[in-house]
Amino acid sequence: MQKRLLPYIVAVLTFAAITMIYFMPYYQGMKLSQGDITQWEGMSKEIVDWNQAHPDDPALWTNSMFGGMPGFQISLRFAGNFIDKIMEVLRVVFPETSVYMFLMFTGFYILLLCLEVDVWLSLAGALAYGFSTFFIMVSIEAGHNTKVQAISLMAPVLGGVILAYRKNILLGGAVTALFLSMLIDSNHFQIAYYMVMIVGFVGIYFLINSILEKKIAHFAKASGVLVIAAILAVIPNIGMLWSTQEYAKETIRGGSSELTQKKEATKGGGLDFEYASKWSYGLTDGEILTILIPNMVGGASGAPLSESSNTYKEMMKKGVSENQAMQYIRQMPVYWGNQPFTSGPVYYGAAVCFLFLLSMLIVRSRIKWAMLALTIFSILLGLGHNTPFFKWMFELLPFFNKFRTPTMALSIAQLTMPLMALLGLQEIIAGKIGKDDLIKKLKIAGGIIAGIVVLFGVLGGMFFDFTSAGDKQYYDNGNGWLIDAIKQDRASLLRMDAFRSLFFIAAAFGLIWFYVQKKLSKQILIGGIAMVFLLDGWLIGKRYLNTDNFIEGNQYQSNHTPTQADLDILKDSDPDYRVFNVTRDPFNDAMTSYYHKSVGGYHPAKLIRYQDLIEHHISKNNMSVLNMLNTKYFINQNPETKQPVAQRNPGALGHAWFVHDIKWVKNADEEVEALNNFDPANTVVIDERFKAKVGNESFAVDSGAAIRLLSYSPNKLAYASNANSSQLAVFSEIYYDDSKGWNAYIDGKKADHLRVDYTLRGMVIPAGTHQIEFRFEPKSVVEGNKIAYAGSFLLFAFVFGTFGFAGYKKMKEIETEPVAAKPTQTVSKSGKKK
Repeated sequence: MQKRLLPYIVAVLTFAAITMIYFMPYYQGMKLSQGDITQWEGMSKEIVDWNQAHPDDPALWTNSMFGGMPGFQISLRFAGNFIDKIMEVLRVVFPETSVYMFLMFTGFYILLLCLEVDVWLSLAGALAYGFSTFFIMVSIEAGHNTKVQAISLMAPVLGGVILAYRKNILLGGAVTALFLSMLIDSNHFQIAYYMVMIVGFVGIYFLINSILEKKIAHFAKASGVLVIAAILAVIPNIGMLWSTQEYAKETIRGGSSELTQKKEATKGGGLDFEYASKWSYGLTDGEILTILIPNMVGGASGAPLSESSNTYKEMMKKGVSENQAMQYIRQMPVYWGNQPFTSGPVYYGAAVCFLFLLSMLIVRSRIKWAMLALTIFSILLGLGHNTPFFKWMFELLPFFNKFRTPTMALSIAQLTMPLMALLGLQEIIAGKIGKDDLIKKLKIAGGIIAGIVVLFGVLGGMFFDFTSAGDKQYYDNGNGWLIDAIKQDRASLLRMDAFRSLFFIAAAFGLIWFYVQKKLSKQILIGGIAMVFLLDGWLIGKRYLNTDNFIEGNQYQSNHTPTQADLDILKDSDPDYRVFNVTRDPFNDAMTSYYHKSVGGYHPAKLIRYQDLIEHHISKNNMSVLNMLNTKYFINQNPETKQPVAQRNPGALGHAWFVHDIKWVKNADEEVEALNNFDPANTVVIDERFKAKVGNESFAVDSGAAIRLLSYSPNKLAYASNANSSQLAVFSEIYYDDSKGWNAYIDGKKADHLRVDYTLRGMVIPAGTHQIEFRFEPKSVVEGNKIAYAGSFLLFAFVFGTFGFAGYKKMKEIETEPVAAKPTQTVSKSGKKK
């Protein structure tokens, strides 16, 4: 029994050891500096602080960005979803982002085992997938953690599906349910969408295969179990899915603007095509070949060059000081590809590309056609606006227009290409291919891949001018000599990486060649291939994620060091006011939210109504709108010191106020237009659709009327009001569809409230003294969490029950296996044993 488990134990320990070594700075008390995570720390600060102090009342709303928005897509965990606990346990051993590398290794290992690939070869294959440069090294460096977590779980989900269709229905269903639930819990719906695509392609393959092999009954049973597995995977995540679905309808991702000029562009919900396709992988510039040659288009946007570079030498000739030249070459614009900017290339591995092509020539299983179709589909999507295909899919596929960044679709080929590479190697070590046929196809695959590398890499100057769209500004500024030098370095980077790719292709080719010639054993072949994958991925990975990306803990905290302007504003004891920081890009910055409730922010799914307000008023510094948002402080730059300085806005209207004039409008266009010239302190703009909530009542001026904030928390605001007559109150809080969570109460009894001034809340308050409360009570969270508890129990009962039964069954099989009889010995007449 122990001998049978040994390969699996060795594999897991190997994955753990490599992960720990690569991410050793974590174990030395250092922190990884990630741009998007630093932004996330800003946007989530109010939520995190509140949750730590009130664990039984988690913040569901935050006022820290865009005047206020749900916290569903920022920082929300459902107590009823126990699937979270798996990641918590893993992070005890693999801190922070290191856990994703371990999951990449183990997930792909599970996939290969489900396809009955040799256990040691599966270990080698896991190294190829785990070191897929862009989605592990580059994405982690950028801080795209949820994306990487979701990608790391794609392989075992596919493994479970294949296992169910090919061999073990129940066990395959359990594997699918467990890892699919973890993938959904990652909360990255674009990757989950791609996972559905993968399963769809594979399902079609198995349907066709079952028809050809007359195994429709097995296909139907497996499909039924997989549907149940998918339901079990979803139920623990129902709270998150439900709240996201509700929220999406109000955002730029899934909602539709009511403004005429934007209505057509956002019809049916979704993103504008130009915005959604901005990060498209290049075709004519050869960028797609980074999957084979990492520096095909220069690598990262701001990448370091060495002292031997043409750029450095040219600087020396121009009389630039050595220190200044050294500073310049640390962040040079060597990237010349199609995207606005990038942190690094999508690189699958030169050996993986070679083995993928070889596998397409030698693998006999029809599954290769499904993998080829997925690979082509992935690359076409990744090319985005550079081909018509992406536009067709954008308009045709349901929900597809909710997502941006076409390059992310390359996560599909990232899975299928190494998978096919390993299936080909399995065919080779299994001896299923004749020697002559294998050698012939080995030469074809090697010749094609090496030819591509030589043609576009070594001889790249024949096809490319190594010019980027941003180079023009250097010529305009009289620094064309600098770009001319950089262009030479771009060409040099391409050539060097082309030779590098040729080396790894030759290494893989040579290992297989000598194995076929019986000059190498199976063990050496597998070990050699493992080293090729490890060395290739490790070296490229270290270009983008290395010890330079880690900093000491105290240095990490300096990311949020308050400026003097922050400190001055924080002296204000008012619990609920807003700050407009114009020293940063206010609508692509969450750093301000670390200390303040910001008028701006940074989030890919902001409320679409607030986006309308930004475009039409806030970005144009409409002071009436900024005042109604209770923008109490501006952070400007001191023209003399160039440092941020706080400026008090005396026009800020506070938390709530009474108005007596109503300007009724017929539609959203009129409502937005009316905000251009109005006095928000006395006049309120209301859409006629809300007339029933106001009635025909007029509101007299009451000089003694007052309304003030009593208490503030993310989920509840309490006010006290006093007036001699009925009054119409405006609250400087963002209106969010009252059917989705925000409930209003007067003296504890539920009351109507309405949308006013396009984005704020309003309410008719009767005469007298009253207490008003707004409570955020979304059913999607409250009820969803109850369902999650039940779903977690059902999921784990199914998964662990199935795993336990499978283990018990395997133990019984081992116990009943016949023991090989020892050869009997007889004694001859001479007394010698025979």
